[in-house]
Amino acid sequence: MTTIKEIAEKANVSMSTVSKVLNNRTNSISEETRNRIFEIAEQFQYKSNRKQTNKQLNKEIGILTWCSQQDESNDPYFLSIRQGIEKQCNDLGIRLSKMIRMSDSMPNYKENQLDGLIVIGKIDLDDLKKTFDREDRIVFVNQSPASLTFDSVVADFETATQQVLDHFLRLGHTRIGYIGGEEYLQKYEEKRGEKAAEIRKETFENILKNKGYYNPKDVYIGEWTTASGYELMKQALRDSEFLRAFFVASDNLAIGAIRALHESGFKVPDDVAIVSCDDIEIAAYVNPPLSTVRVHTEQMGKSAVNVLNERMNGRDIPVKVVIPTELIIRESCGSKLT
Repeated sequence: MTTIKEIAEKANVSMSTVSKVLNNRTNSISEETRNRIFEIAEQFQYKSNRKQTNKQLNKEIGILTWCSQQDESNDPYFLSIRQGIEKQCNDLGIRLSKMIRMSDSMPNYKENQLDGLIVIGKIDLDDLKKTFDREDRIVFVNQSPASLTFDSVVADFETATQQVLDHFLRLGHTRIGYIGGEEYLQKYEEKRGEKAAEIRKETFENILKNKGYYNPKDVYIGEWTTASGYELMKQALRDSEFLRAFFVASDNLAIGAIRALHESGFKVPDDVAIVSCDDIEIAAYVNPPLSTVRVHTEQMGKSAVNVLNERMNGRDIPVKVVIPTELIIRESCGSKLT
């Protein structure tokens, strides 16, 4: 029988590191080291001697995520989802044994030996099927591509966008700009598939069209980066001197947009009001502090594990879990929530 000591020697790490990885206590351990330990454990068909006190202890699941490690470093939104998954796996005694990134090459074999897979982000379904084709054991997080087939966990961005626009309208803004990022279905090796719907943008357009306030020239779309937020706001300022309120689809974009406003001599919120989305940690500390929609990303990850656990324990029908959001009003929009 293979022991933890043998795995540690093969992986050139300590026994305590192996123990932490195999028991999902991995916050301080690099992804490269975790993957190496899992591969060696699988190679030697390692089985834990820990007494199994519930059904979950012999379950193994994986994560398939659209983003690279660098993407996670730049955008804590997806990192927080993954951390929520890891924490809930640890609490339930489920082994998280595979981390697959779409930025890498496609695996040359299917991962169907896993009991389930959690997919983070918008993934090309053809590439997914080549990786793991057990449709009843897949949970999507941050998208719901086919609710009659797949389980999913999403944030309630429709209500969030409605709340933001209602707030702006109460403040007297009837011409409201939108700054966001383009969405694509992600394929392996950082290839982009076809364009995908972005619910914040669609909801923004539908609400303002219904009220007679929509102007397509006031919608600016680029990449999901701070630099793109900066450039898109610069473009908006060149295009129109009448836009005095913006809904920005992420905090990272908003931070760049505010920098552009400051450089152009505009004061936030005196001249231009900003509300963004995500409520990352830095949002409360920029100048001025960002009004933003709080998205409970860690809970999204935890809920995904719970949903998958239900499937592994016998639930037959797919479910869609919608996690509520919360509008946090700070100084960047110029008014308290009423």
